[in-house]
Amino acid sequence: QLSALGRDDTDKAATLLNNWALAVEVLGQPLEAERLYRRAIAIDIAEGNEESVSPMVLNNLARVLVELRRFSEAADYAERAYAKAQRTGAENVVNLSLYVRGCAYRDLGHFTRAAEMFDQVEARWKRTMPGGHLVFASLASQRSLLTLAMGDAQAALVQAEQAVALAETNPAAHDHLKSYLLRRAKLRMQLQKVEESRADAARALALQQADVGTNFLSSLIGRAHLALGRALRAQGKLEEARAAYASAVEHLEPTLGKDHPETVEAARGL
Repeated sequence: QLSALGRDDTDKAATLLNNWALAVEVLGQPLEAERLYRRAIAIDIAEGNEESVSPMVLNNLARVLVELRRFSEAADYAERAYAKAQRTGAENVVNLSLYVRGCAYRDLGHFTRAAEMFDQVEARWKRTMPGGHLVFASLASQRSLLTLAMGDAQAALVQAEQAVALAETNPAAHDHLKSYLLRRAKLRMQLQKVEESRADAARALALQQADVGTNFLSSLIGRAHLALGRALRAQGKLEEARAAYASAVEHLEPTLGKDHPETVEAARGL
């Protein structure tokens, strides 16, 4: 199922860098993944020209740029990936670029266009993927953020819960379950479900630490600590909240950057 999320199966040097970057991205290091994706693109250009760059790598870079909150640049790369994938008949990349374009357009505030992208890719995936495939969990999770941005937190929570439920029944979705839990934690905080939000954050933290250890720097660990800090502060547990925020900064600054909004929020909580 990795090929459905961005892995390329050829042996070119740029492809090896792409797959390395994908692994780093899944571990929660978007800044390092960006560096590796850009190296892969540079190698492809050096070996040919701009047209020789893999549309998969372009789209993977776009996805990381969404994580890094560089939405206009993300949209540009995803649009380039989409156009190239259409020209070359790379249907998997067409689908993935529609998905990433939806994420980028949503975060740029282009909600109608984002919904169109998600609707298109959902229809395409339904024709080619089994119902329990992890792409549907990812799509439900991203749709929850769109629904929240459009002002309906309760409906967004339903979608977030659908994403978690789908991921819990699919072992291949293990690496993504943590992100779905953290998105649900955010929604639960919006709806004043503070203890449930704290539980989601704690579960995401435990899952990621079990996978990578407690000393590995990961944006997923940082985001889990940030979500814990929000919940603990709302519960009046201020010392525990400050400790959670401190841990969040420790992980978010090197993986997302000092100026990333989540890093800034965590630093303000100290």
